[in-house]
Amino acid sequence: MSRLNKKSSPVVLARHFLSLFCDYFLMVSHDVMVRFKPKMKSSPVSGSAPRKVHFFYCTCGNDFQYLILSLKSLELLRLGCIGNIYIYIDKKDPFSSDQLKELKDSFPFSMEIKMTRRPLSWGGAKLLLVELAAFEEINRNIAPNDYIFKVDSDVLFISDRIFKKVIEENYDAVGQAKPKPDEFMEGGSYFLKSTLVKRIVRSPISKAIIYASSSWGCSIDQAPEDRAISKLVQENGVNLMLCEYRLGGRDLWKLAKKEAIKAYSIIHCSPHADLKKEVMIDIWKVLVLRKKNVY
Repeated sequence: MSRLNKKSSPVVLARHFLSLFCDYFLMVSHDVMVRFKPKMKSSPVSGSAPRKVHFFYCTCGNDFQYLILSLKSLELLRLGCIGNIYIYIDKKDPFSSDQLKELKDSFPFSMEIKMTRRPLSWGGAKLLLVELAAFEEINRNIAPNDYIFKVDSDVLFISDRIFKKVIEENYDAVGQAKPKPDEFMEGGSYFLKSTLVKRIVRSPISKAIIYASSSWGCSIDQAPEDRAISKLVQENGVNLMLCEYRLGGRDLWKLAKKEAIKAYSIIHCSPHADLKKEVMIDIWKVLVLRKKNVY
């Protein structure tokens, strides 16, 4: 899955090697720094309160309308376990002032909106470190038994089933299973317990990045984030649950029936060449109309 070929121009080659160098530098720097990081302070939030799920969106201006639709669907669920909503906006593609106002005024959630430390990328150490930094910030303000739910902007919530399961069964990490033989948590959404996050953000990432790039057949600056996170989870020897709770991709066309939806908790509108997001948003609205009679 290399982006290069024999006809690549010198400029393309230079950019590629610069990207590789940056990722190697960030990866090694992180691994050195975590050895000397001071011990993380305990959360000021009591661990005896009922467990909460705190939502972490990593988004951008281009995905604003998908984020709004996602939050509307979450509001419809009326989940009692919702904690804070943390929205990290891509530094290179921020929201406009009007979009920020709409976001703050439209929902009853406790919401924190921040800019990412560096521009988002598709994968590699640059993206992984942006997410780990966000995880660490969020984790400072939540209870030890709470969960962080990392979720993409193009996710629609249709059931509380997976949230009840996570809260009741007390797993350290829960994710949508990807096909064997290389099982890992699909990156569109996954749950990480606060106590696990505390360990992951202080773990070296080199092995996870190299594993993710080699298993995907790409250079390290394109290493898939979900494979890297899954590897970090496995390296910490936690109680991981992989299950089927997401309806997505081509299945949206086949399973757009009320009876089929009952088996799922979310719909993930991951883009495909032949399925434009605009069309898929219309499908979301039809599905929500059938289930909630709102749109």
